[in-house]
Amino acid sequence: MTDENINENNVKILIDICYSYYKFNKTQLEIAKMLNISRAKVSNLLASSRKKGIVKIIIDDPFKKIEQTEKKLIKKYELKDVKILAIPKSSVINLKKEFGKIAADYFMKIIRNGDKIAVSGGSTVWETIKSINNLNFYNITVVPLFGVFLPVFQPDKENLYSYEITWSLAKKLNANVVNISAPGKVNDSEIYNLFISDETIKKGLEIAENCTVALVGIGGVSPNSTVFRKGVFTKSNYNELKEENAVGDIGLKYFKKNGDPCKEFNSKIIGVTLDKIKKIPLVIGIAGGMEKLDAIKGALNGGYLDVLITDQDVAEELLN
Repeated sequence: MTDENINENNVKILIDICYSYYKFNKTQLEIAKMLNISRAKVSNLLASSRKKGIVKIIIDDPFKKIEQTEKKLIKKYELKDVKILAIPKSSVINLKKEFGKIAADYFMKIIRNGDKIAVSGGSTVWETIKSINNLNFYNITVVPLFGVFLPVFQPDKENLYSYEITWSLAKKLNANVVNISAPGKVNDSEIYNLFISDETIKKGLEIAENCTVALVGIGGVSPNSTVFRKGVFTKSNYNELKEENAVGDIGLKYFKKNGDPCKEFNSKIIGVTLDKIKKIPLVIGIAGGMEKLDAIKGALNGGYLDVLITDQDVAEELLN
C-alpha cells in the first residue's frame, strides 16, 4: 500500500485508522508503518475523518457544567446571579476561605459610589471581608444587620457578631459606619419593642433596611453552628429554635425550611427583619457545605437572596 493507494474517500480505511489512533492509542508513526504510508498521510486522513464526522471530539469540561448549573439555579429560584465553587476531589480545601475569595471578587465588581451596605456576622462573611482589597470609594456607608453581642468578645480572636466586621469592611472601602446602638438579643418581645422605639436605634435600623446591597452569610441550626460554638446563643436558644423548626438564618433572623420566619425567636433579635432584608435591592448570600443545605434551601424558598455563592455539591442538590 502507498500514499497514492489510500485516499480520504476510502471510508473503511479511515475507520480503521481512527480505531487504531483513538481507541487503541497507536501513534501516527506506528499506523504509517503498518500501512506502509507516510506519517503525514496518516495525519491528513485523521483530519479528514473529523471533517467527515467519522470522529467527533467531545471535551467533558467541568467549568461548562458549572456554568450550566448556575443558569439552571438562576432560573429555578429567580435569582440575579449564582457563583459556584468547583470542589476538587483530590484535595482538601478551606471552603470558607474559598467562598470568601469568590464573594470578595464579586462584591468588588458590583460596588458603586454612594452604596449603602448592610453586613451580617459569621466566619464566611469575615473571610470575604479579609479578601476584599483596599478600595477608595466615595460616600459609602456600612451598617450591621443587627445589634451588638458584647458577651462573645475575645481580645485575641475575631469578634464575628459585633461591630468588628462592620468596621473592618468600612476601612477597606473608605466608608462611613452607622451602628445599631442596641444589644443583639433581648429576653422578650416587650423589651424588644422598647428598644426599637428609641429614636437612635430606630434610625440605625432604618438605614440598614434601606441599604442598596447586603453581604450576608447563611447560618445553619446545629450545635456546631458558629453562633453556638462562639457563645452567641445558648443551648436553651438552640432548643427554642428547634421547637420553631428553624433551619437557618440571615442576619440572625431565623426561618423554616419553607422560608417562613420563626416569629417567636426573631421577636427577641434587634435587627432588620427578613421581610425588610427581602426588599434590599441586592442581597448576596454566601454559604456552602452539605450541612448548610436545608438553610440554603430555606433562604431560597423565602426569596431572601438575589445572588447565591455556594459549592458544586450543594448547587447540584438544590436542582434535585
